Amino acid sequence: MNQRYTALPVIAMGLKACAYILLVASVITMVGRLIFGISDLPGFWQGHLLPALEGMFYAIISWLFMLGVSEGIYVLLDTEENTRRTADAASATPSGMTAGK
Repeated sequence: MNQRYTALPVIAMGLKACAYILLVASVITMVGRLIFGISDLPGFWQGHLLPALEGMFYAIISWLFMLGVSEGIYVLLDTEENTRRTADAASATPSGMTAGK
């Protein structure tokens, strides 16, 4: 089989790895904010808990977005492969070989 888009699986894998690195870093940051807090804000709720929860909220949204884009790349690659297989089955000549390649 002729692999046409060689960079896209690498990009998708890199996005997925970055998403999990972001998630781990945000958990570490949340624990740090819970322990040390923000010195300008008084009290546990305003100085510790609310900044930690806000950071985790944005980290989870970013993590889900990055995973979604990564999986979207895989869906596009699978769609292209299935379309090529269908075109090959419908015609006598394989479509993996294009002009100029």
